[in-house]
Amino acid sequence: LIEGLYKEFSYLNNTLVSVEEYESEGFDNLIFRKIYKTYKEMKAEFGKIDFDDMLYLTFNLFKENPLILQKWQKRFEFFLIDEMQDMNDIQFEIIKMLAKTKNIFAVGDDDQSIYGFRGANPEIMQRFPVVYPECRKIILSKNYRSNKAIVDASSFLINSNEMRFSK
Repeated sequence: LIEGLYKEFSYLNNTLVSVEEYESEGFDNLIFRKIYKTYKEMKAEFGKIDFDDMLYLTFNLFKENPLILQKWQKRFEFFLIDEMQDMNDIQFEIIKMLAKTKNIFAVGDDDQSIYGFRGANPEIMQRFPVVYPECRKIILSKNYRSNKAIVDASSFLINSNEMRFSK
């Protein structure tokens, strides 16, 4: 029960969906919202944050304090995003805020996203060339990890996914 709640809390925070808009998968919406708000209040009361809070608080800090955002924009000249397929919406929004100079090197495989349960959104990879039209995409098409039978079988399944880069 608690694990299911935390999983939904995490998904909610990482997708930037408000608790009022969110439709709970496993709980009555009114009860879920009450528990969620109580959880947030208790963390605040005890001065505690979790990993999702770190992302959300960073996002809000940058959004509400342009001078702090500018300081961090100047701090880093280049950005490396590894496993981009596992990035969630709030992480992408933070990167867009920080990467003012657009010096981003992103690595990922939209066919390998496994963290959807916590808000990972492989569609971010599809949006990346729209947000950064001057980007260059390099597809590594040789598989060194698996034999041909495994690659062919997985390709057959993966190719039915319409929300992916063609490879």
